[in-house]
Amino acid sequence: MRRRAFITGLATAVTAWPFTVSSQQATLPVVGWLNTGPSADPQNASFAEAFQVALKDAGYVDGQNIQIEFRWGEGQYARLPVLATELVARGVAVREPRRDG
Repeated sequence: MRRRAFITGLATAVTAWPFTVSSQQATLPVVGWLNTGPSADPQNASFAEAFQVALKDAGYVDGQNIQIEFRWGEGQYARLPVLATELVARGVAVREPRRDG
């Protein structure tokens, strides 16, 4: 009887284990980057790289303790609302401040 109880307990633990492990994995905070220009522009790439370096200097590394979602307008301003909506749907925790002027 003890053997049957042990096997039943083991089967229950193995079945429940994936749910326990997945519930313990924390989701990373998402940082959104929305730029009007093309991603292939070297200046835009250097801005994005500098942004990541500054975050790293502050202790935040993409893929380790944050996730950065980049969206590029590719010079098509009409795309920006759609891209912003994607970022909001993605659950962005941080957004670049809006600059008027």
